[in-house]
Amino acid sequence: MSAAASSEHLAPLLRTQRMSAVAELFKKLTVSDAAEIVKVVKTDGLSAMPAVAAELKTAIENAAAPDAREAALVAFGLLVAEFGAKAEPYLFPLVPALLEAAADKSAGVRTQATSAATALFAILNPYSTESALPALFDGMNQAKNWQTKVLALNLLADMAKTAPIQVASCLHEIVPRLTGGSSACVPTCCTRLKLPAERMICSCLASPPQTAWPTPRSRSRPRPRRPSSAPLPSTATGTS
Repeated sequence: MSAAASSEHLAPLLRTQRMSAVAELFKKLTVSDAAEIVKVVKTDGLSAMPAVAAELKTAIENAAAPDAREAALVAFGLLVAEFGAKAEPYLFPLVPALLEAAADKSAGVRTQATSAATALFAILNPYSTESALPALFDGMNQAKNWQTKVLALNLLADMAKTAPIQVASCLHEIVPRLTGGSSACVPTCCTRLKLPAERMICSCLASPPQTAWPTPRSRSRPRPRRPSSAPLPSTATGTS
């Protein structure tokens, strides 16, 4: 058997071993292990992302292990930084988990959740705006903690900068949610919620030429000419 053929047979086995090692790594995940997850994806390519994303989601939602939650969020941010828009299809479904983690009891988890979500939305495809709205609307629900609401609104405000046309076209859905999301908050929280909401709306409306959909030009009609002020012809009759 040639060396090339041998490597082709060994590649799947090595990939399986690496993914098994990743699964073991997630069982005792720490912040220092986050970079190892990125190395595995770089070695195996984006084909490893579905399995890694599933492990990240499980770790982020693990209520019994705050260190693992924080480490998974750090790894999330590193993956976004390393792969950019290529990672979006695999990491985007974790947005609800990030929003929930923003209200975590651990300060480290809250910080990393906000950082990871902000990084993801910075590279979000503008045409993913409509797909992102349901998760953000759910984050604005009155039953959610105020930290989750603030993060959802801040992400919406960020999208208004990166995808102004798409957000402007959805304002008829967004504005009612903004008024409903802060109605059950105490005054201090309402202030924190109001600022990103106002920032989002203002960024959409501040530059109409950039945010408005193009409209056909209206044809100019000729203005009617004013009647002449020339004197009427004389009607006097000649004398006999």
